[in-house]
Amino acid sequence: MTSGQLLAELETQRLEDAVKQAEALALQQARFSRSLRPAAGSRKSARRRPTPTKPELMQTTAQLLWGRTRELLHDHAVSQQKADDDQAAAQAAKATQEAAQQALNLAVAGPRIEDIEAERAALRAAQANLSLRRQELKDARLYAPADGIIRDRILEPGTMVTPQNPVLILALTNPLWVRHTCPSQTWANFASA
Repeated sequence: MTSGQLLAELETQRLEDAVKQAEALALQQARFSRSLRPAAGSRKSARRRPTPTKPELMQTTAQLLWGRTRELLHDHAVSQQKADDDQAAAQAAKATQEAAQQALNLAVAGPRIEDIEAERAALRAAQANLSLRRQELKDARLYAPADGIIRDRILEPGTMVTPQNPVLILALTNPLWVRHTCPSQTWANFASA
């Protein structure tokens, strides 16, 4: 075997699925973070809107109805219940219109700096999670650290393994080491050669 050659691999389907999920979450977070940036000209287009909004029309209608009912109430042409209902409707329409105006003002102003920073942090977290999942997938493969020969396979396929468990015993071929016992007279011949 050569250095860098794939020697063993764990079951990777679960890890590959985790990488795909982390990629999708990071992409979703990136798109959401980009959406928080205000579009060019969004403030101008929101200010130039000449047509009234639905809450504004509802408030105007409710105020007109309440005004008519109030006049008819003085002439005793409508019941007090009808007058109370129309007055409550006018107040509710005014509150709805004010809430819509506040929401529009916030939209025109754009997202708050705190919201943008929170989304940027969430994006960094999603990217870090993706990096971690990719590293876990990479760590599921065992590559030869150097050129050599596999002397022994310690674990069989399908065996549960942890990072502390040796899987193979490798004999390095470069440099080549030889162990041999010999008498001291023979050793002198090796040393001089």
